[in-house]
Amino acid sequence: TTPETPAKPTTPETPAKPTTPETPAKPATPVTPAKPATPETPAKPTTPVTPAKPTTPSQPTPSAAVGGNAMTSTNASYNTAKYVTPQGKMNASVTIDGRKIDLSKANAAFLFYREISPAKDNMSTRTTVLSGRKYSHVQFGAQTVGIISPTYQPTLHHDSFAIGSITPTSGADAMPTSGKASYVGDAILLQAGAYTTGASKFDVDFGRKTISGIIDHPYGIPVSGKISGSSFSGEQDGIRMKGNFFGPKAAELGGVFSAEHENSIYQGSFGAKKQ
Repeated sequence: TTPETPAKPTTPETPAKPTTPETPAKPATPVTPAKPATPETPAKPTTPVTPAKPTTPSQPTPSAAVGGNAMTSTNASYNTAKYVTPQGKMNASVTIDGRKIDLSKANAAFLFYREISPAKDNMSTRTTVLSGRKYSHVQFGAQTVGIISPTYQPTLHHDSFAIGSITPTSGADAMPTSGKASYVGDAILLQAGAYTTGASKFDVDFGRKTISGIIDHPYGIPVSGKISGSSFSGEQDGIRMKGNFFGPKAAELGGVFSAEHENSIYQGSFGAKKQ
């Protein structure tokens, strides 16, 4: 048999032309960042207002401030007795002619506080008598300081005082300008180097501006004087006295005195309450 003619081989397919790769997109030009805004210059701070200098408050006069009189003498001599101005505060201490008197213990007693300090090296002694808490607006008393010299010659300094809240001359609590009043109180007397206590009585005429009274003692020591403002003073028959009205509306009075009376010498202080 005639051999079969082999089939004509198939023409191979032409391979597909590869696709041209896509050209990548040109990257975007980055956006130039906006130029930052120039910061605003902060406003210059305002200069703070200097606060007004506070006014110094006026110092009120304390009711316990000293006002009054003192009497000092050497060796209980009437001729050396003289008035001096006390310095200090009630219920604390008072200084008379350079000598200090402690008043802090006075309120421990109702009427009188007494103290005799022991001698120091036999060179000095101190005797004190002070009014107590019976009185609200005046403190009165006396003290003797004894100094012995190297030759044993004693020198005694006697200091009497009356201090307190002096009655004002104007305002609701001012001194009365009319009417009469009686005052009853106490007194501290120095005689012959020893202290005794007694009573005191006074009659006051505010209209006529006179005061008279008596320091109670076996003999009685009369005192009298004239009123000027919130103070009073007088001298007669060898008796000197000086004092003040204390507290609202002259509620109390107090003062000091020295006397050469009935052949005796006295010195001391007094206080009294309006009745």
